[in-house]
Amino acid sequence: MQTVRVASYETPLEAELARAYLGSHGIECRLSDDLLVGTALLYQYALGGVKLHVAAEDESKARFLLLGYHSRTQRAPHVETPEERVTRAWKAAIVGFFLLVGVVHLYSLWLLLRTPYVSLGKRSRRRLWLTVWIDLVGIGIAALLVRGLIVGASAAGGSGESAELPIESAELPIAPRAAALSSAPVWSAV
Repeated sequence: MQTVRVASYETPLEAELARAYLGSHGIECRLSDDLLVGTALLYQYALGGVKLHVAAEDESKARFLLLGYHSRTQRAPHVETPEERVTRAWKAAIVGFFLLVGVVHLYSLWLLLRTPYVSLGKRSRRRLWLTVWIDLVGIGIAALLVRGLIVGASAAGGSGESAELPIESAELPIAPRAAALSSAPVWSAV
């Protein structure tokens, strides 16, 4: 029996769903490269994905059915509303105090700059301005931390060496227990 490739898919799951759809309409089909792509996803582009094969006499019917199947399975991508974007910026600003102070706040401000202010409701506008203030405080703290690191490095000599503190050459007394432990054997035969 001569087979013809009618479609190819990125993942074995998508290909298996299409195979089951054609099978429910009475068309015998098989998959190729599904195990290899399922095991090593990097091969999906090198091999052209998982291929769906049908008998040559069922090719036109299978292509027609797959056109209807693909049009039903494709969804419009989710478009983020301005309120959702403000909420995401708010969450990023709060998380920014615990992880990467300053960097996450810059990301949060970038989200807010992309948000149309006019289309926001009263509550979202309040949250937007509160988020701006939180971001500015976070960026200020990050600037102070960086300034402290720079000043600390210049106080150490500026050459990357650590500052040496003067230590007197007097011997420090060893605690009696520490002295006893230091003279004990580390390993003994059983």
